[in-house]
Amino acid sequence: MRILIVEDEIKIRVGISRLITSHTQHTVVGEPKMGKKAWR
Repeated sequence: MRILIVEDEIKIRVGISRLITSHTQHTVVGEPKMGKKAWR
């Protein structure tokens, strides 16, 4: 599964990404700060 994390707080965004990659086989494909960038 490919996951896109959208969160404006960098510490939360990085933490979620690390949890996903270390505890699952899913792939984080991006970590945009804003929803508008995620939509593109």
